[in-house]
Amino acid sequence: MFSTPEFWIALSLVIFLGLAVWKGMGPALKSLDDRAAKIKQELDEARTLREEAQHMLAEYKRKQRDALGEAEQIVEHAKQEAERMQTRAHEELEEQLKRREQQAMDRSPRPSRPPCAKFAVRPLTSPSPPRPSWSRRR
Repeated sequence: MFSTPEFWIALSLVIFLGLAVWKGMGPALKSLDDRAAKIKQELDEARTLREEAQHMLAEYKRKQRDALGEAEQIVEHAKQEAERMQTRAHEELEEQLKRREQQAMDRSPRPSRPPCAKFAVRPLTSPSPPRPSWSRRR
């Protein structure tokens, strides 16, 4: 058994593998542990970034909702203001029309007394109407 070359080859292989595991497992396990720690750190960082992004998204949605509400209030206020201005303009126009109508009525001559008989309309039965004194020839 100890004199065969296969035995010695198998024994040297076992010794080599034992030494390789004994000396090589430490650095291999350390690199695996380092890699696992790095992956865990990246996952924690990604989780933190995701939570931060969710907070920012919620904040921007809230700001957008507030801005839309404010825009609706501005539009509503503008509509009310336009309606109020239209009503005031209509009232001012009505008042101005009444004032101008009153001015026109004040300017037009109104008979304060009944017309005189001198200015009454006569039928055209006379041969010639009397001429005014200034139009007579001398």
